[in-house]
Amino acid sequence: MPSDVRKNILTRELVFTLRLFAVSMLVFSTFRFLFLLVYLDEFSGVPAGEIFRSFLHGLRFDAAVNSMGFVAVLVLSFLPFVNRLRVFRWFWIILGHLVFVVFFLLQVADLQYFEHAHKRLGYEAFAYLDANILPVLSTSLIERPLFLILTVVFVIGFVIIARLNIRQLKITEYKPVPLKSYLLVLLALIPVLIILARGGVQRVPLRTADSFISRFNAANVLTINSPHLAFRSLGKSKRVKLVDSETARERGRDLLRIDPARQVDAAYPLLVAPKYDAGDGVRHYNVVVILMESWTGKFVGPNGDTLGVTPHFNELARQGLFFDRFFASGFRSTSGLFSTLTGIPDQIGIPVMRRPELMDNFGSLSCLLKKQGYTNIFVHGGLLDFDNLENMLVHEKFDVIVGKNELKGCGGPERTWGYDDEFAFRRANLEFAAVTDRPFFGMIFTVTNHSPYLVPNEDFNLFTEQDHPEYKFLNAYYYSDWALGQFFKEARNEAYFENTIFVITADHTHHTSLDVYENQHIPMLLYAPGLVEPGVSSVIGSQVDIPATIGSLLRLPVQACMGRDLLSLEPEDGFAVCITGHQLCWIEDEYFALMGLDSKPPRVYDYRKSDYATDVAVTDTALAGRIRRDANALYQLSADLLNANKIIPDEYISVIDRP
Repeated sequence: MPSDVRKNILTRELVFTLRLFAVSMLVFSTFRFLFLLVYLDEFSGVPAGEIFRSFLHGLRFDAAVNSMGFVAVLVLSFLPFVNRLRVFRWFWIILGHLVFVVFFLLQVADLQYFEHAHKRLGYEAFAYLDANILPVLSTSLIERPLFLILTVVFVIGFVIIARLNIRQLKITEYKPVPLKSYLLVLLALIPVLIILARGGVQRVPLRTADSFISRFNAANVLTINSPHLAFRSLGKSKRVKLVDSETARERGRDLLRIDPARQVDAAYPLLVAPKYDAGDGVRHYNVVVILMESWTGKFVGPNGDTLGVTPHFNELARQGLFFDRFFASGFRSTSGLFSTLTGIPDQIGIPVMRRPELMDNFGSLSCLLKKQGYTNIFVHGGLLDFDNLENMLVHEKFDVIVGKNELKGCGGPERTWGYDDEFAFRRANLEFAAVTDRPFFGMIFTVTNHSPYLVPNEDFNLFTEQDHPEYKFLNAYYYSDWALGQFFKEARNEAYFENTIFVITADHTHHTSLDVYENQHIPMLLYAPGLVEPGVSSVIGSQVDIPATIGSLLRLPVQACMGRDLLSLEPEDGFAVCITGHQLCWIEDEYFALMGLDSKPPRVYDYRKSDYATDVAVTDTALAGRIRRDANALYQLSADLLNANKIIPDEYISVIDRP
């Protein structure tokens, strides 16, 4: 740096921080442009003006997260006395570069993550900082090895440039800082960075919800950046307060149709003794719940699919009760599995399976059935330590737990996410058939229909790239349906089959090229010939309703969940409340509503018209207000009960383990 500039107010420390800030801002905009290019199909029909607005408003989010990251570096670099120490100067120099690298790597990961989750990388950036990230990374590298190459090239280039920058500025050497530079930093730059970090001088700091600048959701997704979303989502796991707890409890009781006269304990508002016919005892049917990985609802025959993706499921649906308006309670496998088992909705931010609340008492199917003498069996083709799954299964009293490691030697190849579905189904059938002295509860969780969508052989390549843009996904879907059919073919030869209630649903959709309704819509089939009348039900429900429905079929003495018995509802009485990334969604009648964790009116769409440009809430404020109150009440109730561990007391789920 020339001596005349060095004598100026712009000290070496200030130049160092400003350079990092400016380059980081450029990198953020570059990644926004790359995101647009990589996922260009998502922006079909989005006007160029809306995309320009995304870039413009995105600068606000970029400046906010950069200010949060670099304000500490600036403060440390101007601390008097300690900056005389060479080791301290190296500390904030390394810290500045580390902040930059973290921002860069988060954006690289986000660019790959969106393809699998169809949402920007938020809390997962922290949740997966362990071995769980390995299958995610390996899948990404299989599909986009260029990302790895570019990342390595960048890191090498960044190290070289950083070294040159340090040498040019001679920043490791201490030199006195002029008083006017201190005044500039203290009175101007630090206040400006703080204002930028909070997104402006408005009363409420910049929120994720402020990225909703357009009626086109793709433009909203483009506006936000992953580092901002990740750091903001850290606070999403804290206790929420949308409405007061008493209001949430009263409104929740009404929505869930909880009869106060049937409540067992006032301290546990969900704990009820359902009313069955006089003299009826518990029906000891076996129960098998099958979670099919990424089974998007629109691709099954009963929902109108004409591609022929699921012939085996379609045949089963003709013999069972199919729910054509059924929804995933969350966005990811962890949410779907947790809600299906416990009947409690997952939470926005870090999922319950990764929170201390996982150690709460749940009125899960496995716990309630264990109390009735059932054997609990869980079979999964993938890793059991992913998303803290095995710890949850142990806590929920599963006796037999089979995962990827237990399937070694099954005869199939070990793939990115585990073993092909046919091997998990085959093992499940063996485990179920081995239980002969008592009823059992079984859960099967498949893996094949997950990116990179590998199938065992070419026989399952039903579609080509010319047939459908998502041909790989559809071929994996077709294979997993075949594996499901093979399972039922083998199970019919076993003694347990005729006395078993089967539930077939999905953990979530595949999230690609779907509108907001399709993105939550999953299949749900209740297969129990002789017990449940075949047909199609248009009752709206979600995964949290499965425990209540099964519990009623079995006539369990108590239930404790936030679901309702779908078999007792009229179509107009159903509803579903779900989480979609960092938002809540509410489905009832013909309406699909989206909202954040606040009191703002939701955006309400008529999904039957596929009209996601017209916000019904603008003209029907009463509908929007009621949906907001109901959704807030149920979410608040779930948060309160999880926080207080007041879902079910010990005595209703505690059992003496058999020798």
